[in-house]
Amino acid sequence: MINIRNHQSVFILFLIGFLFLVGCDQSTSNRTVKQEFTDDPIQPGVLVRAEENSDSSSFPAINDGGYIAYGCGQNVLTSLCVIHANGSGKRLIDRATSNTDNNWMPAINNEGTIAYICETGKDIFSLCLSDIEASAVKVLDRTSGEGEVKWSPAINNLGQIAYLCGANGQNNLCVIHADGSGKKTLASVGDVVAFPAINDEGVIVYECGTQGIASLCIIHADGSDQRILDEAEGFDHQNTHPSINNHGVVAYECATNSLPSLCVIHADGSGGSVLDTASRLGEHKTRPNINDNGLISYECADARIVSLCTIQADGAQKTIVDAASGSSEEKSFPMLNNVGTVVYLCETEAFDSLCVTEIEN
Repeated sequence: MINIRNHQSVFILFLIGFLFLVGCDQSTSNRTVKQEFTDDPIQPGVLVRAEENSDSSSFPAINDGGYIAYGCGQNVLTSLCVIHANGSGKRLIDRATSNTDNNWMPAINNEGTIAYICETGKDIFSLCLSDIEASAVKVLDRTSGEGEVKWSPAINNLGQIAYLCGANGQNNLCVIHADGSGKKTLASVGDVVAFPAINDEGVIVYECGTQGIASLCIIHADGSDQRILDEAEGFDHQNTHPSINNHGVVAYECATNSLPSLCVIHADGSGGSVLDTASRLGEHKTRPNINDNGLISYECADARIVSLCTIQADGAQKTIVDAASGSSEEKSFPMLNNVGTVVYLCETEAFDSLCVTEIEN
């Protein structure tokens, strides 16, 4: 007679073992992929080459140690990755597992703390936090529904994070500490709030305005000293995408007749000037990033072909650092650290690769 009980026991043990192996495989597939960081020198050029759409990069950010956080495409999904500017230490920090689980728009400080936007449901965007070791990945400010949104975080070296926190169709400016404490919704000027930048003094510059017209505004992280720094005159004279350094110098896009030029101004409202003027259709000077030495990196387009440029805050030493020879070689989203390392997107074969170069401050 066949002993059914023994066969059942064997089958149960086999099933448990199979599930254990599957669990191990699943754990392995979801494990953060890490390489070791090295002290090798930085070699200018393509850092992460995109060979197909699923390999494309997005939204790079860099700290003074040369650590770069960026969106890394995988099968049309966007995960959060980290790499050093010398090409070492490439690692996957927060893997996107579905089309409702994308991770992007990172900001990284000198402590290696990364604030970024994480999709925690279909079209539900929350504020997340990690470090370069992926040892503390967490949702810092969770969005509860489609009526809310978190967007465009910026983080300083003290761990203060400024970000867009919209609710019920109203855009607000929020701040929070990296440890989750001190969350505050700051007063805003008008109904336009976007793209905040924060320095180590807790001074925040951001887009503000009414009826879709963006001016340049400033406020401190404690809610004090709120004011318009450069008021827009209309839809064709808008001020956008500000960046502020630790000396209170602000670089930003200042459009005249709908042509985006590059401007600077001090946080006290003095010293405003146009550094690089867009004079005709097809030109633009956009997405500036200023370091503590007063060096500015930005997109400089001519005939709609986008190159990488730098200039000093006093208008000196304008340089085309990486010239694009055609629309399939655009250089975009440059980010600059205090050492003079620039990370940016560089199109290769029509896909966004990640490039790096070094500039003398």
